[in-house]
Amino acid sequence: MSLFAYLLLGIGVFGITATPSESSIGVSEASSLTQLTPRLINTVKLISETHQKLLAQEKTVRKQLAVQNTATRSKVAGASGNKSLAYAPAKEGSHVFYAGQCTRYIASKMVIPWNGNAKTWLSKAESMGYETSESPRPGSVVVTAEGPYGHVAIVEEIKGDTMIISEMNYQGWGKLSSREVPLDYDKIKGFITDDRLNS
Repeated sequence: MSLFAYLLLGIGVFGITATPSESSIGVSEASSLTQLTPRLINTVKLISETHQKLLAQEKTVRKQLAVQNTATRSKVAGASGNKSLAYAPAKEGSHVFYAGQCTRYIASKMVIPWNGNAKTWLSKAESMGYETSESPRPGSVVVTAEGPYGHVAIVEEIKGDTMIISEMNYQGWGKLSSREVPLDYDKIKGFITDDRLNS
């Protein structure tokens, strides 16, 4: 029988009888215990509910870690496939971002010390003294105004007036893909070109 059940029966940790009476304990003690019992019951309920929530969260985290371990063992041939690396761990020193997002992909490849949605990355990099530019170079991060939260990708190659980028969550949650983008694409906000990202 659980502690909660014992408290409901009034037998719990204080050895309370089902209905405290003047004959078993003093009048003031009976009054105090009668007032204390509902609070104890509510406290135990709260502890029990919190415990159940923590168990559920632990179960979710264990599942995510299992998927993450599987994903990190997978080999991705280039960045053109749709293999999911949604749970790839962040590089040491990186902030951890939501699984399956473009930000998570970048943080698994580079050291990203800031947090936030992709649309804030350029200003956050600048405010932390990181080099930014209006021109890309291989290995830099491109920040775009695509989607309501912005988008980030890695510049893999410059080809004349276009660039090849690798990214996650452009073709769907957790999907790794690549595309060729014009350098004058109007959604480009700028590039984070600081070498510290690749350290």
